[in-house]
Amino acid sequence: MTKKEKPYDAAALRKDLHKVLPGYKWAVHRSHKYLSTNHIEATGTVSGGFNRVSTLTVKVAIRPPPYKGPDFNITMIDPHRCTTVSGWGETFTQCVRDLQNSLEDTFQRTKGNLEILRQARKAVALQTTEDECHAE
Repeated sequence: MTKKEKPYDAAALRKDLHKVLPGYKWAVHRSHKYLSTNHIEATGTVSGGFNRVSTLTVKVAIRPPPYKGPDFNITMIDPHRCTTVSGWGETFTQCVRDLQNSLEDTFQRTKGNLEILRQARKAVALQTTEDECHAE
């Protein structure tokens, strides 16, 4: 006889949120009566002084019985660039890892583009300096 698995609920989500990302202040939102009860949402924020530094939105879809466990989606909202980055997974930790990998990939691409731009500006600065020297 197997132990009956407890359904994933707001209390379980809150526990996962505080365990995996304790640096965020979390608010778990109630499902509205007119919406299906097949999902749970939470918002996490980190503030620096009076400014909000980071905002995460977590959505958990409770899947129907043929499937096992919930399905997670986490979204990071970047207010400075008006962009979002998402992570997906069958567990909250997988979801956070996917988001972190996406952010690291974006960082590497951006860092490469920044270096290309720096080199191009240096080339322009050198060309301008050489032109000024030859003009004299």
